[in-house]
Amino acid sequence: MFSRKTLQACVRAASVSLAMSLHTQVVQAQATDLPPCPHQEGAEWKQCFGVRRIGTEVFSGEFRDNRPNGFGTIVFPKGARYVGEISNGAMHGKGTYVHPNGTTYVGEFKSGLREGSGTLAIPGGATYSGDFRGDKRNGQGVYTYPNGATYTGSHSQDKRDGFGVWRHPMGRKYVGEFTEGERTGLGIAYDADGLVAQSGKWRNNELIQPMAPDEVKQLLKKPAL
Repeated sequence: MFSRKTLQACVRAASVSLAMSLHTQVVQAQATDLPPCPHQEGAEWKQCFGVRRIGTEVFSGEFRDNRPNGFGTIVFPKGARYVGEISNGAMHGKGTYVHPNGTTYVGEFKSGLREGSGTLAIPGGATYSGDFRGDKRNGQGVYTYPNGATYTGSHSQDKRDGFGVWRHPMGRKYVGEFTEGERTGLGIAYDADGLVAQSGKWRNNELIQPMAPDEVKQLLKKPAL
C-alpha cells in the first residue's frame, strides 16, 4: 500500500513528465514552418529549426543569426529543462522551467532569470503565484504552504516582507507588517472566530507592545482590517 506522500510524489512526477512531453510537441508544432538547419560543418544557422550543443547546454528549437532565438527547449547540464521563448541563447519571455528536484516555474523570464509574473510549485506542496524580480520572489504575491495556510502580500528576496495577511486553514489570521519573513512591525492577530486576539507592535513573531486595534489600523492606514 503506497503512502499518501508517495502517491503525491508520483502524481507530481507524472505531471511534470506530461507537461514536458506536451511542451516538446508544441515546440515541434510551432517550428514546422522553419526549414531544418543545415548539417554542413561551418554552415550558419540563420533562420531554421535544429538541435545544437552550446557549451554545457543543449538547445532544440528555432535558430536565428546562428544563435537560439525564438521558441525552443534548453536542457541544462544537471538535468533541468526549460521550454519557452529564448533570446540569444537565454530564457527570455514566457516559458516553463523544471528543476531535477521537481520544482517548477511557469511564467516570465528576462535574460535567463525569473522576472515578471509567474507561478512556482515546490516539492512538498508549497506554491507561490505573483511577482518575481532578479530570480526571486519580489513584489506582490500569494504563497500557499503545504498545510494549507496562505500568505497574501508583499515579498522581498524570497521572504514575507512588508504588509501582508497570513491565514491559517482553521481560521486564525494575522494582518500587518512583516520583516524578513517574521511578524515585525504593526499588526493584528485574529482567532478562529474572527475576534482580535492580540494587536500592537511585533518583533520576531512576538507581541512586544500591546495597542488598541483601532490605533493599529489608523497607523497602518488600513481601516478595513
